[in-house]
Amino acid sequence: MQITTLLIVVQLAVDEAAATRPWPYYVPRDVHPPTVENADWVINDVDRFVLCKLEERGLRPAPAASKRTLVRRLFFDLIGLPPMPEDVETYLNDAAPDAYSRLVDRLLDDPRYLHAGRFRQLTDIGGSVLDGVIA
Repeated sequence: MQITTLLIVVQLAVDEAAATRPWPYYVPRDVHPPTVENADWVINDVDRFVLCKLEERGLRPAPAASKRTLVRRLFFDLIGLPPMPEDVETYLNDAAPDAYSRLVDRLLDDPRYLHAGRFRQLTDIGGSVLDGVIA
């Protein structure tokens, strides 16, 4: 999912009334996923909430990305680097239904994921002193 699309989806999902009170003060309650028109697009219940907000605003979800695009997005998003050609080919040739989940798990276990997260954290604070280390 592109950053712009993700930001729009997050913004659409925010309940404006909830902004008046911090979320920890809400009592958890049962929530039933809304009914949507384009149910074929839905993969899980979270999709129903996102799609409901999109439909309320007359918007449609973007088409599904290709496997090649997904593998590139995962690498850039999780470790901050492009995938090696063999990583792309391995993923493209993996027909297992859980191929995407396994790739996500593999990248989350990769030491470069921690480094990329640390880099993002430092850029968020402008490279200030963090944990006694000057960045």
